[in-house]
Amino acid sequence: HWVPNICTEACGAHYPNATNGFSDMYLKLVNRLMLAKEGAGNILDNSAVVFCSEGGGQQFWNDGQFVGGFSHAANNVCTIVAGKAGGIKTGQHVNTSGAHPTRVILGAMKGVGYGGNRIGEIEGAHSSIWG
Repeated sequence: HWVPNICTEACGAHYPNATNGFSDMYLKLVNRLMLAKEGAGNILDNSAVVFCSEGGGQQFWNDGQFVGGFSHAANNVCTIVAGKAGGIKTGQHVNTSGAHPTRVILGAMKGVGYGGNRIGEIEGAHSSIWG
């Protein structure tokens, strides 16, 4: 990543541009998979394409002054899953109520055939992506 871990107000201003660029690439990939025919549907029907940031959107403030931000904390991480692999339910917004974002990623991995139930120290897929 190019946004420094200890971010000043100036570099924090660039964070949205970086995020927008990555999300644009993700959207292009998802659209291409959706347009590519496979069987009776398309490749996206049999895929789970995950997009998430490397850390939460938590910003650090001290007496009302911005002192850094966008930590690598696991809170407030937006994770997007496109595709229907393994019965993933689409078209929903789910508040995971503080669950670690890796649980959503694990759910997507299970959709494409991963048999485990753990990634590192995080255990258990978040069931919300199954509807």
